[in-house]
Amino acid sequence: MITVGTYPNPSVYGAPLTLIATVAPAGATGYVTFYDGVTILGTKAVSMATAWLSTILLGVGARELTAYYGGAATHAASISNSTPQMVNAAANIGLGFERVQGPAGALPESSSYATVVGDFNGDNKADVATANFGSNNVSVLLGLGNGSFQAARNYAVGNGPSGIAIGDFNGDGKADLAVANSGSNYVSVLLGNGDGTFQAAVNVAVGYGQQSIVVGDFNGDGKADLAVLANNGTNYVSVLLGNGDGTFQAPVNSVVGPGPMFLAIGDFNRDGQTDLVAVNYGDVSCPSSALCIFSNTLSILLRNGEGGFLPPIYYSTRGNTVAVGDLTGDGKADLAVGLDGGFVTMLVGNGDGTFLTGGTYQGMAGGGGRSSDG
Repeated sequence: MITVGTYPNPSVYGAPLTLIATVAPAGATGYVTFYDGVTILGTKAVSMATAWLSTILLGVGARELTAYYGGAATHAASISNSTPQMVNAAANIGLGFERVQGPAGALPESSSYATVVGDFNGDNKADVATANFGSNNVSVLLGLGNGSFQAARNYAVGNGPSGIAIGDFNGDGKADLAVANSGSNYVSVLLGNGDGTFQAAVNVAVGYGQQSIVVGDFNGDGKADLAVLANNGTNYVSVLLGNGDGTFQAPVNSVVGPGPMFLAIGDFNRDGQTDLVAVNYGDVSCPSSALCIFSNTLSILLRNGEGGFLPPIYYSTRGNTVAVGDLTGDGKADLAVGLDGGFVTMLVGNGDGTFLTGGTYQGMAGGGGRSSDG
């Protein structure tokens, strides 16, 4: 049995939130995956029958939070009942952003391509890590809890880092980083020391031209795995199953679509398994005139239960990024696809792995950038 609680409850919009999962009976080991509706928030190791996920920033309104325990040799898998979490927006009225002069070196290096938020030193304050394409490193900025940050500490990775993700890859309960390198044929894994610093990057072989990277449990063993999207002419997503000690197995490739650019995770058919969605920015080949598929696609890859994926389901879109969430409040995963020109189009999930086209909305002009990976 597993239960999940939150602190504080209710929380303040934009403020840190901690999810606490308790597995019974005592002595459980393994991993817990936390969900906000159908959106995966993260995976954490169980220590003394408890798993903590700190510094989660939720959207405004009532959230249905659950935790899934993957099970172990002596404990069966289980999922918690949902815990309503009301996020209070009132305390955020009038709060905006302004440009300020920080301490020397507070900013990350040039050309930051992707950003993630986590708690890297265990103080329950939001920290930031950026993948810096122009300087071949990662910048870690520890948060002070008041919207400002300590000076950046930089860590060397591969050439042209273009994606970054957080996970616990060696099961020590400390946040680690994985970086996709577009100019190298390896992923850089930086194991966290738990005090805001990281060990030197360890390289894990994968295809060249990496664009995006996500963390999930793709074979149901409770260990953090990686999925890496590469734009190198092969049109593959590579899944690297984690061994639970910071190392990974050889990549297993699945077809996505031509010109893959961005990757995200979710449970699109409500089977409790982690699925993938990829945004492709190229033309789909046509085996015959009758089978010719449109240019610029979004691929849905449903898990086959063995760490692999079924053939992709294609949807026509001119997107370059995608976010997963329950946009309609029906408990099914939906998609928000970022388009060129500052537009966002919605794909409404049917709960079986298929989607209906929703509305298109215009946001800030000049869209098409990328700020984070899933």
